[in-house]
Amino acid sequence: MHTPHITALSNTSADERSPVWSPDGRRIFFKSDDRTCVCDPDGSHREELSEIGRHPLIMDPEMKQVFYENRTPDEDQVTYQAHVMDIDGNNQKKIAELTIDNEYVDDGGYIGCTRMLAYDMHSWSPDRTEIFVTKLEETGYTWTWSKDTEKWARYRAGTEPAITVLDVKGWENQRLIAKEHLKTAWVWNLTENKLRFVGNVSYGIVHGTSRPVWSPDGNYVALSCSDLSESGATSQVFVINMETGESKRLTSFIGISAAPDWSSDGHDIQKRLFHATRDCSNAYKKGKRSFAVLEKLSPNELESHLVSFVRVKRILENRSL
Repeated sequence: MHTPHITALSNTSADERSPVWSPDGRRIFFKSDDRTCVCDPDGSHREELSEIGRHPLIMDPEMKQVFYENRTPDEDQVTYQAHVMDIDGNNQKKIAELTIDNEYVDDGGYIGCTRMLAYDMHSWSPDRTEIFVTKLEETGYTWTWSKDTEKWARYRAGTEPAITVLDVKGWENQRLIAKEHLKTAWVWNLTENKLRFVGNVSYGIVHGTSRPVWSPDGNYVALSCSDLSESGATSQVFVINMETGESKRLTSFIGISAAPDWSSDGHDIQKRLFHATRDCSNAYKKGKRSFAVLEKLSPNELESHLVSFVRVKRILENRSL
């Protein structure tokens, strides 16, 4: 069994996180409290570059500039600022600023019991001219669990039948009802400095969106979202066309599908999954056709493109020891 070699890059009392490799693979940029730092892969030649707050960094492929955003909350509004600076931390410049009224969505009293801001800023486009944004809003519908059919069913809020209540330790008095929220996709156009609606993505409970990723050509965004169905609230992977607003759910597994990423050629595997399942209305058929695509890939291809496969492979390897 291969034993990994782990190197501590720093030994300080600061909160250090959010490491990012430089495009040439020679240096590692990271956050140290409110400062941006950089060092070699072995932890040597550490430098403090600038003070830009606790925000992730995005670098251009030519390693000339670093892009980042700041978020300033207020009682009634939140202000987002897009910034750029030279790779050495000099010439910091604000390139856009957007103020949005604070809107909240809430699952209080329903499954999830989460409260969060309706708008959520995410990732920069490959050309650094836009930032991907999601928004949640109530639809006026709920999903409840039916003991008779052993499935979840959708109702207009206020018209639900008798709601099942759990009597399980730790979940006493939890009503099996979920409030449906629509997740929509937007972009913050940094040139025009305004939000542009792209399209609808999913119908789920109140949830955050982790790690939406743009395709290398900037035409699509892949993201993991909560999705309500007869199986309940599950995490599924979606792809949305940033020009037409058309979205497609790529997965149909009962459980958690998360951490999507793009292959180096853009979207070859995603295209194959899309075309294989585009006419399917049945979850079982979608899953079967998806596996028909995936089983043709080599283990190396799966490991390169599907994070979930890496986890499964590691579990199986450990069990075989």
